[in-house]
Amino acid sequence: MKARSILISLCAVALLTFIVARAQQTLTGRAYVSLSPVAVTTTSIGGNLLLAGACNTVTVSAPGATTSMAVVVSPASGTSIGIGIDWFGQVTSAGTVTVSECAIVAATPTSSTFNVRVIP
Repeated sequence: MKARSILISLCAVALLTFIVARAQQTLTGRAYVSLSPVAVTTTSIGGNLLLAGACNTVTVSAPGATTSMAVVVSPASGTSIGIGIDWFGQVTSAGTVTVSECAIVAATPTSSTFNVRVIP
């Protein structure tokens, strides 16, 4: 009985490993085609006083991005752009990502560029 439980656990781990390995791939006919994330950098935004709830935004071309894809945004410098500032991105139309930095409280974000990754 214990051997059967171990075998079932090993099969579950193998299946999960396969699913994770194929998470960024799609089946096209009989061949797997890798879907790589789109990676771009914005122009510089920020440096001006934002009242609570206000945002700076910038759009960037992201060829291949579609509105069903997820977006990950981070400051290109790798450092904080300021306390009380949040940032996010979204694919607003095919091939276009809008990045926003918004003030949670009145603050002046450091002028920064952002790394943008669009994930299929």
